[in-house]
Amino acid sequence: MFCRGFVAALLVLGTASLASADDTVLFRDRTAKPEKIGTLVGKITTETINGVKLKPTVGAERDIAAADIVDIVYEVPGAVKLTLGGAIKLEQQRGSGDAGRKALQDAVNDYQAVLKGLNEKFANAARHIQFKILNIQAILTTDKLQQLQLADEFDKFRKANANAWQLLPAVRQQAQLLIACDKFDDAARIYDETAKNPNLSKERLQEVELLAVDALMRAEKYTEAEKRIDTAGRTLPPDHPQAVRLKIYQVGCQAKKADMAKVEPMLRDIVEKNADPNLRALAYNTLGDCFFATGQKKDAQWAYLMVDVVYFQDRGEHLKALERLVKVFKDLNDEEYAKKYEEKLARIR
Repeated sequence: MFCRGFVAALLVLGTASLASADDTVLFRDRTAKPEKIGTLVGKITTETINGVKLKPTVGAERDIAAADIVDIVYEVPGAVKLTLGGAIKLEQQRGSGDAGRKALQDAVNDYQAVLKGLNEKFANAARHIQFKILNIQAILTTDKLQQLQLADEFDKFRKANANAWQLLPAVRQQAQLLIACDKFDDAARIYDETAKNPNLSKERLQEVELLAVDALMRAEKYTEAEKRIDTAGRTLPPDHPQAVRLKIYQVGCQAKKADMAKVEPMLRDIVEKNADPNLRALAYNTLGDCFFATGQKKDAQWAYLMVDVVYFQDRGEHLKALERLVKVFKDLNDEEYAKKYEEKLARIR
């Protein structure tokens, strides 16, 4: 449902923005039960690393946290509105195969054309379009040398936009490119550098610290990761969402020693009690890691498949699940499915 709502909201986002001279924000509405994608139209008055303020066409000014922003279509000059609309539609057509890749490349071409039509008055729109171009290029790029070059481009973007709401998504994408090239230490360093940003809110700082922990775990530096988990956990109440993530990470650090009679029901209980698809993805990936580390590879396969098929919204966790599935199928001597997931991993990366 979340995914279908996302696509429908994207269509609204494009048409609403192009039909007016306002900014349009697509965001996760966490107040809705169940959670849904909301849309706000108006004028963005303030932007920081922690979010944006928007004065809607009707009603009081709204604060939208950066963590909840799905996308923004900024006001642009009328001369490039149609081109922007075409780029948005092409980006929505992304999918597997040559047709999907061509649609994304065409979207990049259109976004670049829009970029040329923006002057200093539209600096915020230009910054966001630069960010979108880099994101699409990250999807299209599979060559490791090109991935490292693109990581450098993200590095320039984050340093030039240290107080923009796109900063953390850019940092995550840069780190993911580095991880794809097995540069786990570099990815952790990027997060550590970001954590020193004085403009980060407490919540955003916690998010960055957790991402650094995840990078260390990907590098199998479990001792260092556990130290950070312990430090971060001291400042959080037990029922805090980030505390739940830390609990899952702690289980992951001990995967090789996992008592599955205790670990499996605990992780499934977390899935049952938390509606956040990203948290559920982390829990299922960790469950898969524990199954795999204790020799239960068929069970690990099904845990990872839950992330691939159902809880794929967090790109980092989805990529992690695909990487694990390749390894599982190879260990199970299922070359057909190992190849299938290698190809899917290459497409999504």
